[in-house]
Amino acid sequence: MGVGSMEIDKKGVGLRLAKSRKEKNLTLNDVASFLSVSGKTTVNAWEKGRSYPKKHIKELAKLYGIDENYLKFGSLNEYVKQILFDEFKKDTSNVKTWIFEYFRKFYDYNQVVHGFHLDKNGNYIANQDEDLEWLKDYERECFDKFLKDNLDNIVKEIEKNSIGYNDTKIKQLVIRYITILTLKKKSEFMSITKNITYKLNEIDFNDINIHGLEFNNISDVPNRIAKTVEEKKEIFFKLKLSNMIMDFNNEIRDLEKEYSETNINNK
Repeated sequence: MGVGSMEIDKKGVGLRLAKSRKEKNLTLNDVASFLSVSGKTTVNAWEKGRSYPKKHIKELAKLYGIDENYLKFGSLNEYVKQILFDEFKKDTSNVKTWIFEYFRKFYDYNQVVHGFHLDKNGNYIANQDEDLEWLKDYERECFDKFLKDNLDNIVKEIEKNSIGYNDTKIKQLVIRYITILTLKKKSEFMSITKNITYKLNEIDFNDINIHGLEFNNISDVPNRIAKTVEEKKEIFFKLKLSNMIMDFNNEIRDLEKEYSETNINNK
């Protein structure tokens, strides 16, 4: 793909043609006469989006004193937005990969979606389709936020580098732009620790409500909690694991506090 290779929207072209003509105070007949086409009905068909003036687009841009690419595709902002949306909708692409890398770095994407459509045993839950629909909606929210946070800056970079409506170079710039942002992210340490604690807290101990208790032996588990030896064994080791996780979470919080309070200028 090269310069302006996106599919042309005839209705969009028509709206821009009509707007540009009116701004120049020209009639349909004026335009038809300038282009030597068969009457105002031809120009009207272009402006209504019923046909596309492929042979005359350069002349129309010259007549209206505007960029040919603007007539064909709209503003650069609209064009870049459409390119990004098309890439986002694809099953896979380099640009989409980096957009989702941005989601992970700046929107806690992994933490939000991790395991959302699985039960605690790793099996798909009954309303899987509903969850997948939720995921699509959430990803679209992330994408809309990405555009809101970055589109203007991306367009400025495109203009600064005189890229114009070149699809290939726009995509390359977007990848470079996101790469730089993710590298500038202050630290991955806190996101790693948050990810660890999030996953640990997903472990379900709902069948025991005596966190913090400890028993030296399986036989110490009281009958009010478990009746059989097998049940007591299960409770005994779940408690040990639960307490280990609790201790580890506390250690992580202490480490996060130490990290936050550490001044790299101190020796």
